[in-house]
Amino acid sequence: MTQTLNKRGWRKAPEQTAAEFAGKIPDAHMRQSVDRFTRHYERARLRQSGEDAELLPKLYDEISQQARQTRN
Repeated sequence: MTQTLNKRGWRKAPEQTAAEFAGKIPDAHMRQSVDRFTRHYERARLRQSGEDAELLPKLYDEISQQARQTRN
């Protein structure tokens, strides 16, 4: 996800947490999508939540589509 956003010009600094990075995205719709992805990713990874992991591809696709639309 960060690579997709990096192509759009939104770069995550190594010292930023995922929440800090999401909070710096100026586009409100994209910021919400990245925040939602991040919450589900963290639950999938830290809590080993299969339900959250299953949502990640769909959420990633939404972010990718938004990034393409924003770019045009």
